[in-house]
Amino acid sequence: MGQYQTMLIVTSADGCTDTTFVQMAGVIDGLVTPNVFSPNGDGFNDEFALQSSGISEYSINIYDRWGVKIFETTAPKINWNGKTLAGTDAANGTYYYVLIAKAVTSGKDYSRNGFFTLVR
Repeated sequence: MGQYQTMLIVTSADGCTDTTFVQMAGVIDGLVTPNVFSPNGDGFNDEFALQSSGISEYSINIYDRWGVKIFETTAPKINWNGKTLAGTDAANGTYYYVLIAKAVTSGKDYSRNGFFTLVR
């Protein structure tokens, strides 16, 4: 759990600006990793997307069942669309990920390894 200062800046149609700050307490660090996704373009579950809050450090590598790395990123928002590093569609099947994730305030380690299924 952490505390974060939030800033809101508002500008009116006449160009007047005001700023306010609010201290937000009770923000819970956390991370949810999916176990299946379907990048078929139907608008539902089209990306392998990690849902998180309060995480400061990210790194993920995704491997196919032969151990070949097909995706990697250190972006703070991890969304994989099912394309390989070469830009081709990854095949249906089970994939393995290695995730490094640490919380902003507590430094808690949310790193994990796991499997998920890609279904087209």
